[in-house]
Amino acid sequence: MSTYRSAQSVADSYLTIGGTAAALAVNRITVRRWLQSGRLHGERVGKVTLIPKAEVEALARARASAEG
Repeated sequence: MSTYRSAQSVADSYLTIGGTAAALAVNRITVRRWLQSGRLHGERVGKVTLIPKAEVEALARARASAEG
């Protein structure tokens, strides 16, 4: 059994900064600021920052309840 996750599994579980920005309808700079402040957590993989989809979904729910 391999201990490595398939590329598809990673793609299904994480978003890039651009994907996160699109999902939350904010600018990529905003996502970068949230990463720096700790509001979002991501992992650097080479030159790409990956953010767990579950964390993005939780932030989207929190923003929706705060607005509405």
